[in-house]
Amino acid sequence: MTRSFTDTAGRDWHVAINVAAVKAVRDEADVDLLSVGEGDLLARLSTDAVLLAAVLFVVCRRQADDRGVTAEDFGRALAGDVIADATEAFLRELAAFFPHRRRLLLEAALDKAAEVDGLVVDHAAAGLADPKLIEAIRTELAAVDVVAEARSAMRRTAPPSGGAASTDSPARSGSTPAR
Repeated sequence: MTRSFTDTAGRDWHVAINVAAVKAVRDEADVDLLSVGEGDLLARLSTDAVLLAAVLFVVCRRQADDRGVTAEDFGRALAGDVIADATEAFLRELAAFFPHRRRLLLEAALDKAAEVDGLVVDHAAAGLADPKLIEAIRTELAAVDVVAEARSAMRRTAPPSGGAASTDSPARSGSTPAR
């Protein structure tokens, strides 16, 4: 089953990952899709829309050529929810490329990442919706204003730094022999 997404221009793109696509992405985008389970490639593809667009364009190049769509046109049509849809289609298709055991591992990782992302968004939304947040911000801003006012008042009342220059030479001590 080939996955697909629709860009902001209404064009449907079919994402097919096979050995030829993996090689083309390695050669043209300098990304080794075979290393998706190692390092941070999965996270980078999930969060870096520019990298994703470059890789997706290589994977969808034949469709783009048939439609006269340049890499720049392709990138312009990836925005908002389309990025999320394209990411999901691409990563699910990439997982499906691998043999059974590795595919199961990648699918589990994608499922867990989606679960964690949902929890993070829900937590952030709850924090932003909390009326105590605005009061806490007001309290912090008031404290910053008080500190700034105190510093300003100190600058206005403090004597100039460095003081007056002295031209008097030190008095001779009695232990220093006079010449």
